[in-house]
Amino acid sequence: MSPLLAVALLLAATPADRPQLAAMPLVAANIPPETVQILDLLLVAELEATEQFTVVRPADVDAMLGFERMKDAAGCDDVSCATELAHALGVGLLMTGTAGKLGDELVVQLTLIDVREQRVRRRGQVTAPADERSYRDALRRAVAQVLGLSVEKPVVKDEVSPLTLRFDTMESERSFQVRVVTSDGQQHDCARPVDAQNACTIDGIALGQARLVVMSPPLTGYADMLNAKKDKETIVYSLRSGPGLGSITAWTYGGLALAAGIALVAVGAATEHKGMIYGGAPAILGGGALLYLGFTLDGVV
Repeated sequence: MSPLLAVALLLAATPADRPQLAAMPLVAANIPPETVQILDLLLVAELEATEQFTVVRPADVDAMLGFERMKDAAGCDDVSCATELAHALGVGLLMTGTAGKLGDELVVQLTLIDVREQRVRRRGQVTAPADERSYRDALRRAVAQVLGLSVEKPVVKDEVSPLTLRFDTMESERSFQVRVVTSDGQQHDCARPVDAQNACTIDGIALGQARLVVMSPPLTGYADMLNAKKDKETIVYSLRSGPGLGSITAWTYGGLALAAGIALVAVGAATEHKGMIYGGAPAILGGGALLYLGFTLDGVV
């Protein structure tokens, strides 16, 4: 069966009152070609799910226009170029768009062009974490935005985790601000500052890797990664505001290195032994660096 006949049968089999819309392939940046093909399929699926249009898919557009002409037409987002495309495809509406990764974000932009009315109906743009698990939701929100629809992301119980965070600290009078940024980019803050006696339970954390940030105003922030699982769990963190093992170790070795370096330089200067002087200088510098590192670690949450 030829591609043109397949499209004709598709249009004939759908309700006559639905306008015909051609979904052009997305123009992509910093995204692998195989991922772009999946994004095109997701876009078509979300458009068809609205039950507002008879959708001509990118593969059909490719078959009808030819690869070279479709490549030239990719990214068309104004009325002038859309009119020629729409006439060639026999549709009244055209959906074009771009998808690209910018840093750690996916940016999706869509444009809906009404050829018969010679105008751009609406443009939409959404961002999402640059994680392939969030791409479907990004396309869903982009389609809803460009069509002026409301969309609510369904919360599935199996996809979230009730998580309790407890902090082991000797600072009974000090409290900590706690924030969790989950794998879907959502930010959750504990309802109140936590301390040794008060834990923090956060419900509805998306499964997967999340970033934990703990702040106490006098201290340096502490950050760690945690893994949110399906089962209810309690994670205990040790927080401190005084010297820890890292600081004590750095001070010990730093002091020894500094003392040894000074001794070598002193003896070398007294005996006019340049090798001892040259050997003592790096030890002094290394010892000083370790002492500085110890003071940097001191006071970290």
